[in-house]
Amino acid sequence: MFYDVSLSVPSLTLEAAPVSVLVGVSAGVVSRVSVMFPPGCAGLVHVRIFRSSHQVWPSNLDGSFASDGERIEFQEDYSVMDAPFEFRIVAWNDDDTFQHTVGVRLGILPEIRVVGLPKWLTRLLGRV
Repeated sequence: MFYDVSLSVPSLTLEAAPVSVLVGVSAGVVSRVSVMFPPGCAGLVHVRIFRSSHQVWPSNLDGSFASDGERIEFQEDYSVMDAPFEFRIVAWNDDDTFQHTVGVRLGILPEIRVVGLPKWLTRLLGRV
């Protein structure tokens, strides 16, 4: 399943007071993450992705995704098997003139659980 959300970020939205949107998801394994920046962002719009209060992407806590006319996309293997079944997309905009809209997509594969098998083996079996 793919989850897709757009987030409009007004000009001069501070990192200390970012805009955010919740994305409800199903249980499973996040296999792909994509963050799309339209042309004109000039690296001034920043995005972080959280689950509860934990920053998941980018992995470094002081980092953020920022770009211009580019899609940042990567494969992942992040399990979402316990509540909350949601991610919070957080963004701010250092641009003093223009609002920008970024897009975030999460690809989630259902996770098959077989009682008694190690989690890594269960994941492997779910992919064949």
